[in-house]
Amino acid sequence: MGDISPTDRPFPLYWPAEPSYAVVVLRTLLNHCLLVTLLTVVAAGAMSGADQSEILSLKGLVGITVLVESPGPEAEQVGLTRDVLQTDAELKLRLAGIRVLTEQQYADLFPEAAVIYINVNSLGYDHRLISYSIRVSAQQQVTLFRQPSVKLTVETWGSRSAGYVGENTMRQFIRNGVKDHLDRFINDWLSVNPK
Repeated sequence: MGDISPTDRPFPLYWPAEPSYAVVVLRTLLNHCLLVTLLTVVAAGAMSGADQSEILSLKGLVGITVLVESPGPEAEQVGLTRDVLQTDAELKLRLAGIRVLTEQQYADLFPEAAVIYINVNSLGYDHRLISYSIRVSAQQQVTLFRQPSVKLTVETWGSRSAGYVGENTMRQFIRNGVKDHLDRFINDWLSVNPK
């Protein structure tokens, strides 16, 4: 038996430096299939709405303070900044009749107030498409039933979405997405805190 030359092997022992066009197309297709599957699962969760215990956790809240994370460089390049999202959220809550608190007011009213946490992430997929995720949640301090001395700040209500958006429409699309999640929060809040 002689040595087997590299060309006689059933598969190469190395990856080519540059993938062929077919490999690039296949990878892209697989990535899109994976994303569609993931989005279907995420959309199903977002569409189902909050469960009853999440909604009931909003009862008795007298005010909300808004905390917005920086949305990242891709978003900021198209004018979607933390300040824009903060202003949008505070305005939407005020128009719904929900008291928006400063940090000091939040501290004074604690634990009868909550934090609305807004997190937007974006990642450039190619030159025209941006992947994004939006998370809007109400965070409150809770006490462990089995250990009352332990107090934690946790998400008690939440709404999420993710997907792809064109770079040219990203700013308005994500702003509208955040507003949609806030609408869910407002509807749930009003259902247990009627005016």
